[in-house]
Amino acid sequence: MKRNITSRKGFTLVEMLGVLAIIAILISVIAVGVMSAINRAQIVATTSNLKNLETSTIGFVALNTSGGTVPITEGPGDALTGGAATPLATFDPTAPADPVVFAALDNTYTFDQVLRAAGFIDNQMSWRVGQSGNTQNAAANERVFIISRNAFSTAGGAGNAWDNYNRSEASIIVPAQIAAATGPAATFGASGVDFLLDGVNGLQAARCAYVVLQGVSIKHAQALSRELNAGMDDSEFQAFQSRGRFVYAAPAAGATTVTCYYYLASF
Repeated sequence: MKRNITSRKGFTLVEMLGVLAIIAILISVIAVGVMSAINRAQIVATTSNLKNLETSTIGFVALNTSGGTVPITEGPGDALTGGAATPLATFDPTAPADPVVFAALDNTYTFDQVLRAAGFIDNQMSWRVGQSGNTQNAAANERVFIISRNAFSTAGGAGNAWDNYNRSEASIIVPAQIAAATGPAATFGASGVDFLLDGVNGLQAARCAYVVLQGVSIKHAQALSRELNAGMDDSEFQAFQSRGRFVYAAPAAGATTVTCYYYLASF
């Protein structure tokens, strides 16, 4: 009597380990490529937002009602009115005959609100780097800018606090607020702004519109500097960026993020 014995050969442990090793290598290669693509997409999207705001700023200033400049939304005072401590232009829409007056600044006013009122940007901007405030802050509570009076309305919501979120602002120009050896001062924005667009000389104007990017990772800050500053990028050999349109100070000890500033235009 014959017995048929069928031989079945499976994978050995060594072969299985070899296959798993190859799969792991492929996954790591793909993951690196995917992360690189994601990081690049974030930089491209952020650059696009900055360029759109830049174009929108020029468009706003071209309006007949703008007075050829930008309304102050941040800073210590208005250089064009003698350095007054209350530079924010406000208007009461419930009393149309009343003139525009100056009121105290606070963290609820932004230049984004001005550009939205003029129709140059839609809603609150979405950002791929830093802290985007489009979901944290209520659109219905935003400050309202009145184009015909070139001033903020005193009516409406109490406003949203924008200190910790990405936004555009407009302030007076103060040379002491940036230095080639250290970058932006700790009071950059709150005490005025300046940019060394040619790497040496500050702005020769009275007011400046700019973007504030809060909580940007150091990696993204360096990538944006390379993208936006080109030949003036210093991010590869120092912890801060002081030259060009995109600047940031060195991070605090142990910090992994920085606050970045992008120049839009000056008038």
